[in-house]
Amino acid sequence: MRCVRVWRRLVHLVVVSASLLPAWLQAESVVWKVSKDQDYLYLAGTVAILPEREFALPAAIEAAYHETNRLILEVQLPQSPDTQSMLTLLQALHYSEGEQLLPLLTAETRQQLQQHLLAAGVDLLQLNDYKPAMVTVQLLAIEKQRLQLSGFAVAEHLAAQARKEGRVIDYLESFEQQLQLLATLGQGYEEEFIRASLLQAERFASDYHRQLDAWHSGDLQQLAPFLHWWQQNDPVTYQRMFCQRQQHWVERIKTFFDNGYQELVLLDVLHLAGEQGILAQLQAQGYRVKPLMKPD
Repeated sequence: MRCVRVWRRLVHLVVVSASLLPAWLQAESVVWKVSKDQDYLYLAGTVAILPEREFALPAAIEAAYHETNRLILEVQLPQSPDTQSMLTLLQALHYSEGEQLLPLLTAETRQQLQQHLLAAGVDLLQLNDYKPAMVTVQLLAIEKQRLQLSGFAVAEHLAAQARKEGRVIDYLESFEQQLQLLATLGQGYEEEFIRASLLQAERFASDYHRQLDAWHSGDLQQLAPFLHWWQQNDPVTYQRMFCQRQQHWVERIKTFFDNGYQELVLLDVLHLAGEQGILAQLQAQGYRVKPLMKPD
């Protein structure tokens, strides 16, 4: 199971400043119906980890799932322990011979990183041969452990249900695209990336609860401060993880119309928010966006 756990942590990492958002982004729903002519699909916001005590799918997601026949996920995860996938992942995140991370960081950042890791019993030297994304994964894993987050992922739960039913499943990104993204995060701006990661770890608890509240309420405006922070503190990663990926995803989503299927697309709720979020982009291109309210 170690392969699956590490891969899930990396995908959770991969996970816009907006002062005025459309009214439909404040609706009390986590599902939006996107229509073009007579065809439509559903976009549902998810959270990476839902605490066990709160694991109950919103009625709107359940309704959208049962009304559709094709499930679309962000990325494909290993479904069972896979040694080859694990090796491929670790190789992608491991520096080539002669390269190391610590020489690329200032003494101040190395000290802060060492102190943060040592508090959780992790030796920084163990990560010296790995690329920046692996360090960030470790930092966030520590924060998740502190919050005792060991619940379920909404997308994984629905994917398991869909496989059991023999439902068609597709993905917005391939395994290879994920590897390329993770392997190059922080490349060429290691100091800025790690410093932002340390700040992100410090505010992890408040950001997580804000995201969870936004997911429960359907009010995506609550996420604007988080996206604004990321844009200001790590603009390169922000562009790569949000803006560029969302532009690509919008083009993929547009191909789901008039294809003979009825799709439910599951996306981390952060990708739906903001002026450059999926919902705003689709509406700007002429698609009708309407919240799917909770069934009676």
